[in-house]
Amino acid sequence: MSVFGLALLLWLIPAHTETVDYGWIRPDTLPRACAWGLLMLGLVQAAVPRGAVALDRSEVIWVAALVVVSGIAIWAMGRVGFLVVAPVFATVLVALIRERRWPWVLAAVAGAPALTWLVVSVLLNRPLP
Repeated sequence: MSVFGLALLLWLIPAHTETVDYGWIRPDTLPRACAWGLLMLGLVQAAVPRGAVALDRSEVIWVAALVVVSGIAIWAMGRVGFLVVAPVFATVLVALIRERRWPWVLAAVAGAPALTWLVVSVLLNRPLP
């Protein structure tokens, strides 16, 4: 996790974030905060290990399914748009993790896409696909 956070900070964010002169928050602010969080949490996790890690075949298949679904969602957002695909993607993720508590389902399906739109489009003044 720390290596990924470091790669984000040193290579991905500088290479793939535009510099703009409008908006009151720079476009790299939120990605950098998340990358720093990944870096720090990974270092804490490495410093304070908690038992052994074992991967079951079903867990690997489940993670692979999440990666495939995420890739399809990213592709679809470029074709159809964020506002259409994000709630559908959130619904599929909620179904994959088998969440049954309605407040959490509604928060994920309606709240997460709405919050993402609010932060990116309104606060950062950046267009979504």
